[in-house]
Amino acid sequence: MRHLDDYINRQKQTEPSPFLVDKILKRLEEPQPERTQITFWQGAAVAASVVIVVMLGISIGNSFKQPTEYLSINDNQIENFSILITDENE
Repeated sequence: MRHLDDYINRQKQTEPSPFLVDKILKRLEEPQPERTQITFWQGAAVAASVVIVVMLGISIGNSFKQPTEYLSINDNQIENFSILITDENE
């Protein structure tokens, strides 16, 4: 804790540059560059690219989808099979 207090005190003792205020005010007075506006075609291109990426992702995801196989089992057959594999009948 003492080290932290020493560090804070050292930082408080440092003198800022006397020209710092002048630099900040000069920077604020400079004209700001104009913001470029997004045209309709740029917005449409971004929207189209998002749609293409989403559709590509869906198609890639569907290509790795495992086919579902349904297994129809008669429970009566399973019970008969379990009787055959048990060692009690020997």
